Amino acid sequence: ADTNGKKRAEETEQYFDKRPRKRQSTDEGENAITAPKIKICVAQAQQLQHPDLPSFNTIEWSYQALFKEWAYLLSTKQSILLYGLGSKKAVLSAFGEDLSNEGDVLNINGYDEEVDLNLLFDYIDQIFLGGAVSATIDNSFRGTRDGLITKAVSIAKKFASMRSRPLFILIHTIDGVGLSDDFSQGSLQALTRSS
Repeated sequence: ADTNGKKRAEETEQYFDKRPRKRQSTDEGENAITAPKIKICVAQAQQLQHPDLPSFNTIEWSYQALFKEWAYLLSTKQSILLYGLGSKKAVLSAFGEDLSNEGDVLNINGYDEEVDLNLLFDYIDQIFLGGAVSATIDNSFRGTRDGLITKAVSIAKKFASMRSRPLFILIHTIDGVGLSDDFSQGSLQALTRSS
């Protein structure tokens, strides 16, 4: 472990040595910027890698103790938003596996630029409702904001009336390119609110 620490320190020093040097401000004024020395940066980076500190994976997996509480929140028609440093995909996937005992789970990769909510709603309709919603929706609305929201509301209501097992939708990166606009967020809100 000590060899790895020395190697990281050398790599960090090499990184800072290759960066263009900026002159440090000699002003003692309020806006003076003082850049820390490379050795201080290396020492702080090594502290973050200390073996006694929990790793990011350990911290994220500790969330498993909260899965029952999260499942309860979902059963009361609340949503859960995970945020912070690092990917939450492993945590969400484990939570989805846990939820699969109680209902159907649909994972959506929101970071995929090709995400299309209209197609997603069609898939939900076909897979879980046998196309019952598509047969009742006016196709002239298709692709419009009102049409997508109408489809989301119709799917949620039909799902609630036809199925006893809930559908849990886990979205990895809800603010991804394909989902971040008001149009998509409003449709997802209509889907979850109307169930």
